[in-house]
Amino acid sequence: MAIDVLLYLLFTQTVLSGQVWTNISLNIDLVNVTVELVNSHQQGSSPQQSLGQFDFIQSKLSIETFSDGSKTIDLTSHAIRASDTRWKGKEN
Repeated sequence: MAIDVLLYLLFTQTVLSGQVWTNISLNIDLVNVTVELVNSHQQGSSPQQSLGQFDFIQSKLSIETFSDGSKTIDLTSHAIRASDTRWKGKEN
């Protein structure tokens, strides 16, 4: 209930005053983080198929939410490697 009241107060302040406040500001440094994209359409007992891989060697992820309901998500990369892994481990 306290969260509902806080959100109501933030929302009404935005509507009445026109001022937008930052609710959440999150900054994450991504150093040597790997994200793999996989095909999630499995048939029977076949394993998931890797489609691609992103290596975030040096990046920064910033997420902000505001009292008017808007959001900002930024990914800034200084070094990233993208790989097509669809054919990895398969013979031609």
